[in-house]
Amino acid sequence: MEIQKEIIIFQNDQLLNLLNENFFNIQENQNVYYKFQNIEAIKCEINQVGSIVETITSDGLETINKIKNFDDYLIKNQTNANEQYIIPFNKFNDKYELFNISDNNDNNNNNNNNNNNNNNNNNNKWKLYKPKNNEHNKIKAIKINKEILNFLKINNDKNIEIGNNNNNNNLLYEFYLIASWGEKMIFKENDYLVIPLIKNNEIYRISNKEFNETYKLLFN
Repeated sequence: MEIQKEIIIFQNDQLLNLLNENFFNIQENQNVYYKFQNIEAIKCEINQVGSIVETITSDGLETINKIKNFDDYLIKNQTNANEQYIIPFNKFNDKYELFNISDNNDNNNNNNNNNNNNNNNNNNKWKLYKPKNNEHNKIKAIKINKEILNFLKINNDKNIEIGNNNNNNNLLYEFYLIASWGEKMIFKENDYLVIPLIKNNEIYRISNKEFNETYKLLFN
């Protein structure tokens, strides 16, 4: 028998509210993780504005985004998938600083580090950056299990987009959220749904394998 798909799409604030009310509290210091893995990044150029960037993880296409400004940054994670995505200029400077070999000695001057992002634009090429040790690189995360997916199947609003189905037993559900940049982002069992610690009014997905390659638990 042919397998049919039912596509359930959640608005960002809708999904955030459902999870916060039923599975974890964004005000509590639980399930907090920090980004430990370095990234590669390159500043976008004016002729790239409008270009589409696909984020492809180890399990396939996650989402797409469009380069909106010439000072956006294109990020390449240091994972096996080397997935790419876009970060606006201000958010990039909040989260990352240029990696130097001497960083391993922890003797760098903080002021010099803060100026690195501005000084690297004279030679626009891929460079290695490290996450800053601040709140901008901390997230709250919850691992998606069957309980959460079943809850979301029952509690989706009638005004969201749902694919056609005939109530047959061979129904395959696909779950998506609308990311902060307005595009669909898939999420699946064993992925992580993530809320930034600083800006806790948005939610997005990080696939399981890539999450474990880039984040570590801060609070047990």
